Amino acid sequence: MEARYGDGSNAGQTDWTPYQEFNKSFKPDYPNDTIVLTPEFLDALRDGELVTLTFHFYSGEKLMYHVKESGDSATGTRVTPAS
Repeated sequence: MEARYGDGSNAGQTDWTPYQEFNKSFKPDYPNDTIVLTPEFLDALRDGELVTLTFHFYSGEKLMYHVKESGDSATGTRVTPAS
């Protein structure tokens, strides 16, 4: 997973690279077919700033989401590419 703020800077616990660590920042929830962002990752985000997450899969597919952490809650929206 890649994580970047709107200005292009790196977001998350590993701030020297946009690529975040599997099972430390995010992990799959196979039974529910979802990806879970860890509390540690969310706590490392700057409060109220939009973050673009790009998930890279072995198939070559990429999925993008916008996430914003604010106080004790986080919201996210899937980004649909323009056609």
